[in-house]
Amino acid sequence: MATQNTRPNILPALSKPSFCPTNNSFFVCGTEDQDPAKKGQNFLIVSSIDEANVNVRFTCPLPEHLRDIIWIDSTNILFAANHKIGIIKVNSDFAFEDTIMFPEFHKDSVREIAVNNAGGRHLVISGGFDGNVFVTDITRLCADIQKNEKKSENSLYPCRDVVSSVTWHPEDYFLASCTTDTGTLHIFDIRTDKRRPAIVFDTGKKELYTHAYQNGTTILLGFGDGHIQLFDCRNKRTFLNFGETHVSSIGEIRFDHMTKNFAVFGVPEFSLWGYDETSIQLWTHHQLADSTIVQQNYKTSGEFRRGTRTMGVTDSCGTFAMYDFSNS
Repeated sequence: MATQNTRPNILPALSKPSFCPTNNSFFVCGTEDQDPAKKGQNFLIVSSIDEANVNVRFTCPLPEHLRDIIWIDSTNILFAANHKIGIIKVNSDFAFEDTIMFPEFHKDSVREIAVNNAGGRHLVISGGFDGNVFVTDITRLCADIQKNEKKSENSLYPCRDVVSSVTWHPEDYFLASCTTDTGTLHIFDIRTDKRRPAIVFDTGKKELYTHAYQNGTTILLGFGDGHIQLFDCRNKRTFLNFGETHVSSIGEIRFDHMTKNFAVFGVPEFSLWGYDETSIQLWTHHQLADSTIVQQNYKTSGEFRRGTRTMGVTDSCGTFAMYDFSNS
């Protein structure tokens, strides 16, 4: 999907896909060519899905390689491209209308962004290689940019280590969390005037690349050696550790709380798990690319298509696939 036979110079690696929250027949992803000489050849790609096909509808050039992307609402797509963050606005036909670039407060590449689901989804957390986590009010920031006013609309949580992932607590909308490559989990209050102490937990393992909330008290931690730890927020300790036999290096964990499933993405496959209050069960796994042509840095990424029992999966060979897990 990345090259479409018309852009042969594009590295086909695709970012995580993100589905439109108001019309899940549309999704967006982007290319990840990190060669400095080709940074202007990266594109955002909006596609539509029908019963049998995926159709590229529109493309938009990016200032740098895409790091992460979130389709916030019907008209706004938040993206991180290298160290830059911005919003692309689309119209009712999902064609690109405008791009608003934020001030460059990150000094190095962003690893992940996340949107708070409370109060209009206007708070964004971002973290990456500069060791800083920023919380940004994008509504106020965009208003200031349009008025040509230079105001600070974000707060800083300094990790002082490379930040691998960021997310929000699913129930307490003032709590955010992040992980570091050195193996530390941070859970902190975004309100700078509050004295609720942050939870800083050293897992004792390096390459802590991702984390995701199973519920308000349990977090899954994913590591570069293919292991997953379950962390109890109440007791501030891990209580389960198991190996992911099909994903040797875990880059992402995504939950679909409606269907009680989560997916694990990374190298060289992805896997689908089911869960309930007392157990976790592996349902299936799959590798998109032929193992004989897989690149050295091959990886998978993906997102659940809300309201359905399907998910979209991308990989670093430029492939997008829809998976139906209604029989799982």
